[in-house]
Amino acid sequence: MHLVKRQLFQKNYNKRINFDDVSKIMKLVEYLISLDENSMILVEGKKDAVALKSLGTKAEILQVKGRDFSKLICKLQEEEKRRRVIIMPDFDRKGEEKYRQWSKALRGVTDVDYFTWKKLRVLVTRNVKDIEGLPRLIEKIKYSTLARP
Repeated sequence: MHLVKRQLFQKNYNKRINFDDVSKIMKLVEYLISLDENSMILVEGKKDAVALKSLGTKAEILQVKGRDFSKLICKLQEEEKRRRVIIMPDFDRKGEEKYRQWSKALRGVTDVDYFTWKKLRVLVTRNVKDIEGLPRLIEKIKYSTLARP
């Protein structure tokens, strides 16, 4: 019984992405890559930060952990120039909770991008469960589009 559930999950998890979604995913990833040093991306863990750096973004990437978050808010409030902040937790339920908490705490403190993570989550959830899986998905997309006749 346990094996059957696992197989069903694996089948649902590795669904094909249609061509329109591929285009949207690539545009969102290109946006993340185009961010400069004046932007900041908030992630949950070290592997998430490494994954985004491997995609080529130049934005400052910060791992957010519990108490460090209040220090981040103080730092952002002290800065003269408002920074663009992109919140990028994992795509699971815990990530969704963190997204809500972080966006609520940052509201009014800095310019928060409320849409990139939401759009990306809708497009990749069936294939990727966390940010660290994003580069692998992008490689699969690039490989499959190059292999097309």
